[in-house]
Amino acid sequence: MQLKDYQNTAIKKLLTRSKELLSQSGDKNIVFKAPTGSGKIIMTAEFLRNI
Repeated sequence: MQLKDYQNTAIKKLLTRSKELLSQSGDKNIVFKAPTGSGKIIMTAEFLRNI
């Protein structure tokens, strides 16, 4: 599947921030918010593939 530019940007930001949080100690929660129809499932799948 071909990702759109805004999806690639969102995935890169999510990866960067997630890695920062995972390097810290303590409990962590990551919330990924995006508008309806933006491709959250596809972006999350790509995020998980890259992490």
